[in-house]
Amino acid sequence: MKFKRNELLSKHTTFRVGGYAKYFCTVKRLKDIQYVFKFAQKERLKVFILGCGSNVLFSNKRFDGIIVKLESKGIQIKGRSLIVEAGTKLTALLNFSVENNLAGFEFLSGIPGTIGGALYMNAGQLNKTIGNLVKRVWVVDSDGKEFILARKKCGFSYRGSLFQEKNWIITKAEFIFKKGNSAKIKEKIKKILKDKLKKQPYDLPSAGSFFKNPKGDFAARLIESAGCKGARVGDAQVSLKHSNFIVNLGNASFNDVEKLSRYVVKKVKEKFKIFLEPEVKFID
Repeated sequence: MKFKRNELLSKHTTFRVGGYAKYFCTVKRLKDIQYVFKFAQKERLKVFILGCGSNVLFSNKRFDGIIVKLESKGIQIKGRSLIVEAGTKLTALLNFSVENNLAGFEFLSGIPGTIGGALYMNAGQLNKTIGNLVKRVWVVDSDGKEFILARKKCGFSYRGSLFQEKNWIITKAEFIFKKGNSAKIKEKIKKILKDKLKKQPYDLPSAGSFFKNPKGDFAARLIESAGCKGARVGDAQVSLKHSNFIVNLGNASFNDVEKLSRYVVKKVKEKFKIFLEPEVKFID
């Protein structure tokens, strides 16, 4: 394992925005993770764990710490459970589920990211979340100690989890599944992807859904009703296709996106007295 210095972060995020990181590394093994934490403590550096970079926005300023990209990949069937490494992409899990007749993961279709990132955010759609499928999660804390958490200890909530409050690295997870029919599973995945392609701006860089849906309503509806659809700051724009997406028209900066998101929050609050909370994590 080697540290890269001054790595450009925009190439590691789906929004294509971000400055340089003091240190950047990819890790696969437990001992590498332990070394990173030890080095960070010695040098008094911040550590940020990066999956596919699909729900994060880095400042154009230098990140004065270590960006850790987890690249451990793999899926294993153990009885009635699946053990999945945290660096595994959700698309790989879906492909595996089709090949092995495993039902229950279809709702993850079209969500970018890795297993680790999905667990961190408790990703989901169609009234389902990945946290509901979890049996256990393996994590490593900042002292390099590995331990296992049962689902009820993970603090899963709407787009939230205990992992957002801790400086831990998720290394793998155990999921429950149901036996299904490969053709039916594939058909469900296709339908979800087709619907998403119609409604969401996959032709431009973005961080996915930008704001959490407030209870009993949809962020996209509120944003559009507040007159923010198509609003633009620099090269950051509220998508004309789906109002809960902020897209990069070419050269958007962190400041462009931040200003635009603040504008949207302000307009929605003025009209509906509702505060929209970003789903995207800002790293300034």
